[in-house]
Amino acid sequence: MNIITTLSSIKSKKEDTFQILLFCLCCLFFTSLSYSQNSQLQNFNTKEGLPQSQVYDIVQDSIGYLWLATQGGGLARFDGDEFTVFNEKKGLKSNFVNSLLVRNDSLFIGTYSGLSIYTKGRFKNYESPKINKVVAINQSIYLATDKGIYSYKNDSLQPISSVTKVDLNTVTDIIKEGPNYLIATKKGLWVLDQINNPKKAVKIDASDYTSFLKLENRILASTFDAGIKIIDSGKIVGVQKDIQRSNKIYLIDNQYWIASDTDGIIVTDNRFRTKQVINQNNGLAINQIRSIIKDNQENIWIGTSGGGLYKLTQNNFQHFDRNSGLKGNRIYAVHKKDHEIWISNSEKGVIKIDSLGIYPILEDNGYLNNVKVKTIASDGSDNVWVGTDGKGILIFKKKYIELDSLQKESKFDVLDKKLFPEYTLETDTLTIEDGLTSNWIKKIKIRNDIIWIATYSSGIIQMRYGKMGISPSVSNYYGTKKGIKDLFINDLKIDNKGRVWYATREGNLGYINQKGQVRDFYRILNKEISISTILFKDQNIYLGTLGDGIWIANAANPREVKQLSGVKNLNSNNIYQLIFDNENNLWVGTEKGVNKVVLDANNSISDVFYFDRSDGFLGIETCQNSVDIDFKGNIWFGTMNGLTKYIPTNNQLKKAKPTIYFENIEVAYQPVDSLNINAFSEILQLKTDENHLSFQFKSIDINHPKGIEYRWKLNHGELEGDYGPWSSKDFIDFANLKDGNYEFSVQARNIDWIQSDVINFQFFIDKPLYQKSWFLWVIYSSLGLIALIIILVTVKRIKRKNKQKLEQLTVENHLLSLEQKALQLQMNPHFIFNVLNGIKAMGSVGETEQMNSTINTFATLLRSILNSSRQEEVSLQEEIKTLENYLTLEQQMSVKKFEYQVHTATNGINIEEILIPPMLIQPFVENSVKHGFQQIERNGKIDIKFVVNGEFLECEVRDNGIGIEQSKQQKKSHHPSTALKVTKERIQSLSKEHSLIIKEENGTIVSFRLPLKTDF
Repeated sequence: MNIITTLSSIKSKKEDTFQILLFCLCCLFFTSLSYSQNSQLQNFNTKEGLPQSQVYDIVQDSIGYLWLATQGGGLARFDGDEFTVFNEKKGLKSNFVNSLLVRNDSLFIGTYSGLSIYTKGRFKNYESPKINKVVAINQSIYLATDKGIYSYKNDSLQPISSVTKVDLNTVTDIIKEGPNYLIATKKGLWVLDQINNPKKAVKIDASDYTSFLKLENRILASTFDAGIKIIDSGKIVGVQKDIQRSNKIYLIDNQYWIASDTDGIIVTDNRFRTKQVINQNNGLAINQIRSIIKDNQENIWIGTSGGGLYKLTQNNFQHFDRNSGLKGNRIYAVHKKDHEIWISNSEKGVIKIDSLGIYPILEDNGYLNNVKVKTIASDGSDNVWVGTDGKGILIFKKKYIELDSLQKESKFDVLDKKLFPEYTLETDTLTIEDGLTSNWIKKIKIRNDIIWIATYSSGIIQMRYGKMGISPSVSNYYGTKKGIKDLFINDLKIDNKGRVWYATREGNLGYINQKGQVRDFYRILNKEISISTILFKDQNIYLGTLGDGIWIANAANPREVKQLSGVKNLNSNNIYQLIFDNENNLWVGTEKGVNKVVLDANNSISDVFYFDRSDGFLGIETCQNSVDIDFKGNIWFGTMNGLTKYIPTNNQLKKAKPTIYFENIEVAYQPVDSLNINAFSEILQLKTDENHLSFQFKSIDINHPKGIEYRWKLNHGELEGDYGPWSSKDFIDFANLKDGNYEFSVQARNIDWIQSDVINFQFFIDKPLYQKSWFLWVIYSSLGLIALIIILVTVKRIKRKNKQKLEQLTVENHLLSLEQKALQLQMNPHFIFNVLNGIKAMGSVGETEQMNSTINTFATLLRSILNSSRQEEVSLQEEIKTLENYLTLEQQMSVKKFEYQVHTATNGINIEEILIPPMLIQPFVENSVKHGFQQIERNGKIDIKFVVNGEFLECEVRDNGIGIEQSKQQKKSHHPSTALKVTKERIQSLSKEHSLIIKEENGTIVSFRLPLKTDF
């Protein structure tokens, strides 16, 4: 055990009492400085994107942009996050800008060489002398220049002739008071009855005037050399001489804010009693102030001459860093002890904050130099335990002193005991040599007389500290052998039952009960995710993770765990700090600031308030488990950039409703310049080919520019669209839109999910020419007429072709008929010769009766052939009769015996009514008789069928002869059958298709079909 005993540097026997008093007075002065009003200054300079550090004027437009006039850097537009610069290369008249004025949708810019007007992304420039101020009076724009007054009217600048001494002098401001005009110049103040060609002009003062401020019943005029002048009815009725070298004067929150050239900003009440001074002593880099403005979110912006732009925010946070008395900015541990706050200060020891102020603890004698302190705790004996990285534990012990003896040694009669400390500190150390398992201490928690120490990777140590001079001693050690599966402990807490809970890097949660038993819940979230912090509230355990947000477990059954969720999300899922305030709000520290989470009865998020640098939380990135709440309910956050104190009793920062505007609308890639798009309430008429639209919209939140989100929808005619998801995208393109009526709607919300009003833009895309009714009527009529003409021409052409074809078919049919008749005539002599020879033979042998019958049959056949040769068609009955006469004669004349049968199936149609071309079957029958039966031993047989099938007459000739193939071989030695060829062509011509089928099946089968014709 190593004991270091020192006395405080403010209580030394060799120390003079006067030095003690001087030290205490310094502490009081520093304390008053540290606990001043919660106003914070944030600086923006060239490294943040500001083009130049001299800001001569600041205005805010209707969208919310801040416009900054710089000297040499041109014009800058600021949305709270980024500066957009406009200079001479982008069309600005001059990079030296003195004055700005927002008028409707235009920005008037007064420069060293003239006037620029910025409208819808474009500059218009006008030549003039150096402009000091752009002023709007009623509906007119006036310019205060180095050479008198100019007027902007009808798109041109014209010099105003007033008074020679005014026209030739430097004019700094213009204001109207009743019927008169007040003109501020570098050499005095003038009163004119009218601004152009005045009939009455009076110089009422010869001071160097810089600006005017119009109040309800008077005017204040700032001067550079004669204080603040009070003017009423064209006369100076009062002077405030205490305030000199003022550049401008403003009215903000019923107070006068005076921009001084040497003293910073002087804030007074309406009687010019100083309330606040903002200068180099409390945050400004320079005292030369050029412009001040209060924006629509209650922030005050300050333009300086060389120090850049400042944002002054009133908020609930008080920030401490090196400029406030800390030795460093990294605060790794925060601990509340009674009415004191103890913090670890980078690697430079510890600091105590109490009612006397902020001061370092020097009694460690350098033991904590270059050492990180990650945890601080205090016990019931007023000892403070400090856990370090690599040097074990340092214990600060109080040693009380008596001030009565100090009173006797003092040069003063009375000493206020409140100004002097009541004790000095002694120190004691605990290391591995004293029983610790590691000198790397992560967390210390103390309850009653038991100290619980979590090391980085060596488990948990239980110690008991002694009283009455007894030193602390290790009583137990908890590691893997006792059930702690992961020794990398991130946090340690003690619940109201005395159980010591721990959370580990691998996601384990566990506790040690009062009997020393370990209950370890392996990966309580069912995943390997580091649990960084533990917080108890009622029967719930809140678990902060590194990457997966916050989870809630039941203390009675930790396995019942759910993720904290609700209507809003946290600004990050990396949770470093958890603490409840006195109003039961959960504060969550992350690497992006802090979240104030409002929970409902079901432990769901009902609202979240975000705080970062823009809200006064200057620390931004919080340190793990470095948070505590003091006896007044103030919350102290340790961060990587200092110590931040939240004071809940102060007025809350105003949460403004966002406003959204259309920044640009493009039709067919061209901006709509002819319209004031935010005031346009009619329906924009577009042509058919103007169906590609782009909308660019914007809502400005100076405090949280990246927290703005948008959603939009597009209604088409009667079809109402749905809003899309919220997105940071501030533009949308629509390509190839159909014709019809459209309404585009868009809405914004800020980081607090406060929604803006919906803005709409209506447009109508005309139908294409080919879809218009009159055009369609003309087209359809024209097409109908053309179609009618085409139909008529086509019908006429078809008729002509059909007529030609019919004539050609008639000729062809006639030729076929003639050819058939000729064939019949050729056949008949040969047939007649055979029949006559047969009759002759019958007569020679005395067969008179048979001869007579043959002669009669032959005569009938000749008669029918002669009759049919003059006709195109004969009845089926006649054709059958002719075939029967022919076959009867062939039976009588043929050496080879054969028989025949004729079958008909006409579906009830009389065969006398069915028409058929004459002699169409005869060539096939003749072929069977002449060629099919010659070489067979059996008797021949011919079956002839006529069947009506639907709209066709099917004909078939079947024999039992030698077959078609053998018959063809025999025919090769004879002349080809011309009759068969002509008959085939005739059948094809009649049936209009290849219907003739000749096949061999126990003889020859010839079949074909003809269109059915009747004579009824």
